[in-house]
Amino acid sequence: MIPVLEKLLRDEKVFSDDGECLALGGNIPLDSGLFLQKLILENRPNCSLEIGMAYGISTLFICEALQSYGAGKHIVIDPGQFKSTPTQPSYRGIGMKHVREAGLDHLVTFIEEPSELALPSLLAQGTRVDFAFIDGWHTFDHTLLDFFYITRMLNVGGIVAVDDVYMSAIAKACAYIASYPCYELLGVQTDVDHRDLRGVMKTMIYTIAQLPLVNRVLRPEYAFRIFKQLSRARVVALRKVSEDQRPWDWYTAF
Repeated sequence: MIPVLEKLLRDEKVFSDDGECLALGGNIPLDSGLFLQKLILENRPNCSLEIGMAYGISTLFICEALQSYGAGKHIVIDPGQFKSTPTQPSYRGIGMKHVREAGLDHLVTFIEEPSELALPSLLAQGTRVDFAFIDGWHTFDHTLLDFFYITRMLNVGGIVAVDDVYMSAIAKACAYIASYPCYELLGVQTDVDHRDLRGVMKTMIYTIAQLPLVNRVLRPEYAFRIFKQLSRARVVALRKVSEDQRPWDWYTAF
């Protein structure tokens, strides 16, 4: 792990450019960061995209993995990195400060706009990505809107990961997303306690339910519901297996 990231997770505090000390918060935990890195290192995306930066913890995890094999670029969308929004105070540029301190800023293309404006613009420019991490505004409609545009930019074989699946709005959006015919459930990172028997049993169930044969028999959205009911799901990852060719009146219960 790069020193900047290790220090931030250890000390759980950040510093603004003027030296003010603030508590680290709103970031993904270590297990989630390692889960994202595993996805990236196993699939080696060239161009990736992230919605929601905050203090830059997930960005550092992602960019550390990307740099290890010489990936192209990482697009980051965050409307509140340097300036306040009507519903959220500014992160005072601290996320980008950490990226520069880690020497990873050459990978990052930063866009300070709401994702509902930035994503259509990127799509219109012909942007294609191989990996996307959704951790933006945590409402059902906003999560689904982010996914809608990412699906149109994501190459076949690419991966989309969604954070904070334990939240009801995100869980509901992911149940719908998992039902898309062009996606398969790739993995779910959870906050399972492996120190007790229940944790071990749940881990066994997760492992079995994610086997390719089981995935072909069990519809992905049902598998996802099992994960959600059993424990505190944190990040869900799906792979795009084909282009989105749903008919104009497609619908499935979720």
